Amino acid sequence: MIDVNTITSLRINCDGAHLHDEEQFLDLPQWESVRDFRLIGGVELPDHILNALRNVSFFNIDQDNDNMEITFESIFMFILSVLNRSDNFEKGQITSGNLDIPAPFINAHLILGNVSVTFEQNRITMEKCE
Repeated sequence: MIDVNTITSLRINCDGAHLHDEEQFLDLPQWESVRDFRLIGGVELPDHILNALRNVSFFNIDQDNDNMEITFESIFMFILSVLNRSDNFEKGQITSGNLDIPAPFINAHLILGNVSVTFEQNRITMEKCE
């Protein structure tokens, strides 16, 4: 039997289908103890997942097909309002064919507050600055 109160690593694979009603597990007290999170596949409202990553140390969102829309603006807001305020964040990555990164930012590296951000064609890598 698994004690859900001791889970610190969570991997959700919903490849081929969207994750729906993610608030049902994001609002649980057990979510606060998750430090390593990986999502494979799409999520209906990616901002819910992004905003819930405030206590997570490591995360990886890997979305192979192009049906998860994450805007460039929402990434900036996520970094500035969630990751910069997080005491636990260390590293994260978002991979998707639908990131909508403007051409001047592809292959760019920026420091946003205390987060180092690297933009690639289909990937954004974020690391806490030392």
